[in-house]
Amino acid sequence: MGKKRNLGSIPTVGVWLVAFALVLGACGGANIEDDPDPGSTTTATPAPSDGSTTGSSVAEGEDNLKRDLVVAYSAVPQLAYSASRTAWREMNKQGWEIEELFLPQNELAIQALEQGEVDLVPTSTLTGMIAINQGADIVGIVAAARGEWVLVGAENVETPADLEGKRIAVHSETSVSNLVVEHSLSKEGINAEVVMIPGSPARAQALTQGEVDATSLFISDALRLEADADMPINIVANYADLPFIDQMLFVRRSFLTEHRGEAEAVVKGLLDTYRRFQEDPAWGALQANLLLPETPVALAERVVEVHNEIGVWSPTGGVADYDDFAETIAFLKSAELLPVDASDDPTAFIDLDILDSVRG
Repeated sequence: MGKKRNLGSIPTVGVWLVAFALVLGACGGANIEDDPDPGSTTTATPAPSDGSTTGSSVAEGEDNLKRDLVVAYSAVPQLAYSASRTAWREMNKQGWEIEELFLPQNELAIQALEQGEVDLVPTSTLTGMIAINQGADIVGIVAAARGEWVLVGAENVETPADLEGKRIAVHSETSVSNLVVEHSLSKEGINAEVVMIPGSPARAQALTQGEVDATSLFISDALRLEADADMPINIVANYADLPFIDQMLFVRRSFLTEHRGEAEAVVKGLLDTYRRFQEDPAWGALQANLLLPETPVALAERVVEVHNEIGVWSPTGGVADYDDFAETIAFLKSAELLPVDASDDPTAFIDLDILDSVRG
């Protein structure tokens, strides 16, 4: 198992919200209301306030929906978020006002959700479940991503066995990034030093600069590193087949009762966009480039291609039923990442009512 070391203390969520608002406001990274692609087709349709779905758009003011929502991501803007971020852009074309925040830790995003500072948090399923087990009144409603991680090593790390005594970077102790690394270390019986470096791009940089020997990365960042790195790197392992949902979209439970129409619109918008990414990958790559203009076109195309192949962005919601999620609970407990006394009941952590309604 890995020996963990934290790199510094974490400021309160209020401090981070102010700091990130200033930074993103200066660079324009949080503004998704502008439409650089006016010719694209809207895929998300707001749901009426009675909870039913509709096939046509709803003009602003025709319903009682809360259209100004805030979504918080738990890392800097990156290619891995392309599909969900595109969903919010598409909804904004229908009169929604969905604002994005980018916080440096999963735990801070969950804390902001609990405190009512944000409405939607697509983040680590593990982090959300731990928070729920500790009393947080939040719940997952749809899979935001599945199977999106790989373990990347420097030139001298070609197999998991080569990790013995090495320094490995993960996002945080309660992150999927750490889960997959601990899975590899436990499976191989390896001892290594595990350090916390928030953000997949930051860990990729640490690897190329020789600060660490290996790291777990989003597939998109691994592909970027593979294309750009001046040094040879190796894909040591992938985790597409783990019985685990990487990221869920979490909301407050009260949001489901007070804003069911909004929740249905959000889930429908997300799945519609995921479906379009699969059916029209060229359009998906274009959206990724619009969100991150510095991204090479070939890289955006490759990221969308691989995510579609693996099924990271599932247009059916990524969770078949409650029995499916029970496998996630069992896996996390077997990996000793979820306390053994945590509930085995999937409904303690997820609510599939909205998803089932949208799926019909």
